[in-house]
Formats: sequence, C-alpha cells, structure tokens
Amino acid sequence: TKKDIKKYVEKLFRREVGRAINAYGMIDPGDKICIGVSGGEDSLTVVHLLSSRMLREALRYCVIAVYVKTDLSPDTLEDIDRLKKLVQSYGVKFYKRKASVVKSNKKRNWIVFGVRGINEKNFLRLPKKKNVIKLL
Repeated sequence: TKKDIKKYVEKLFRREVGRAINAYGMIDPGDKICIGVSGGEDSLTVVHLLSSRMLREALRYCVIAVYVKTDLSPDTLEDIDRLKKLVQSYGVKFYKRKASVVKSNKKRNWIVFGVRGINEKNFLRLPKKKNVIKLL
C-alpha cells in the first residue's frame, strides 16, 4: 500500500541521513542547530528528521527553526502562522526574523540583492542561552 511504501522510504531516508551525520561528525552532543525554514519540503524535511532523531538518539542536541520574512517574501501572516504551528508540532522552537534584501538606487535605476550584516549574533538575536553553534 501507499502507506507502507511511505514508511519504508522514510525509514531508508532516515538511515541514510543518520549515516551521513555519523560519518562526517555533523552533530555533537550539546550542539544547538538552527534550521532556516521557508515552508518548503526541503527545510521542513530537515526539521522533521533532526527533531525526530533528537528524540530517539542518546546524542543530545537542540534544534530551533528560523523563518526570515523579507521585503520580497509573498508569505502572508496566515502562511507564517501555519508554518510556526507545523514546526512547533515537531517540538522545535520557532523564531521569525525580518530582513531587507532589496535596496533601490533611484539615480542609477538598479536593485541590489543581498542580506547585509547577517550573522548569528545580530541576525537571530536569540537569548544568550540559545547561542547557535551550527546553521543549516
């Protein structure tokens, strides 16, 4: 059945992710991992896998999710609220941050793309207890 196939594929995927994490030493005990979430399948899959792995493994680490609302983002408050509820359903704390990525220069009629000054300290502005060690 489709449900059995889904469970089988998820099991294989989890196993391969676990092998990669172990082989490359990607997660250490006590790590605090920040996952940038967009609401897409990729970022939500990472949240799901790492949060469920965190619950099953003896290796203790912390996972948080950050959504960046930009001036180009089409997401509505309802979209972000749905994303927040989904992320929190995995037992992961959700943070929303704003960043301007477009700067217009009227004299030259051009647009510059890029998030300026982004780093763990000034971008996330998380409580000191939540110092992020790894960003995904």
